[in-house]
Parts: sequence; C-alpha cells; structure tokens
Amino acid sequence: MKRISGFTVIELIVVMAIIGILLAVSTPNMIRWRQDHQLNRATRDIQATIQNLRIRAMKEKSSVEIVFDAVTNEYETRIYTRGVAGGRAKVIKYPLPPGIRISRITFRNSLLRFNSRGLTAGGAGSVSLVNQNGVVRRIVVPITGNSRITT
Repeated sequence: MKRISGFTVIELIVVMAIIGILLAVSTPNMIRWRQDHQLNRATRDIQATIQNLRIRAMKEKSSVEIVFDAVTNEYETRIYTRGVAGGRAKVIKYPLPPGIRISRITFRNSLLRFNSRGLTAGGAGSVSLVNQNGVVRRIVVPITGNSRITT
C-alpha cells in the first residue's frame, strides 16, 4: 500500500484558526504601537527643529522663530537674514503626521523666538502633541533655550 504524504483538511483548518486568533489579538497592539511611534517621531522632529534653529541663531547671529498653529496642525520656521533691509525671512512650513495634533501651546502668541545668543526672546513655554489614543508628549523650552521632551 502506498502512503500519500500531505496535510489533511482538518489540520489546515486548525492552522488557519490559530493564525486568525493570533492576528485578532496582535492587530490592536500593532495599531497602538504605530500611533505611539508616530507621536514620538513627530515630537522628536519638532525638538530637533527647535535645537537646529537655536544653533543657527547663535551661529549666524540672527533671529529665528517657530510659529505653532493648533488649527491647521502645522508649524513654520522663520529664519531672518541678518542685515537685510525689510526683515526678509525664509519661511518653511511643516505639517504634522495624520492622527497627531497640537493640543496646547504655552508660548506667547504661539511663537517661539531665539535671539542671537540662543536664548528665548519671548520667555519660556511648551507645546504639547497628542495622538488618537490620547497619549501626550510635551516639548518644554526654558528661557535658556535647551529643549526637552516630557510625557
């Protein structure tokens, strides 16, 4: 008698059921992880922009600004060229990723400005970001200009 090797239909159904259960359990966790990762990335991107602009202000002995807009969920940078009449600025807008929004801004007029010494020209403040799960990350900038991320 010849033996036929392979899987039975019952074995295939059991394997498919196990895979289905594993997917049902892991999918919500993967979605939550992705949303938290997007929030962390957006927060780090804003902090890196703040640090780069502060360094640029000191290096070029000029004034730089970051304006946060909670309505459109974006922020823009303004780099003022030193010695240019009329105060022309190079403006770059940065939108936040989908699902991430600005929840609170404590900078005066939603504006963070660094002077040529790297100090905040409008005082200390913070900006808070929130994702769809309600997780909040906050970027705090004291008057000395050294930004940090808090939860």
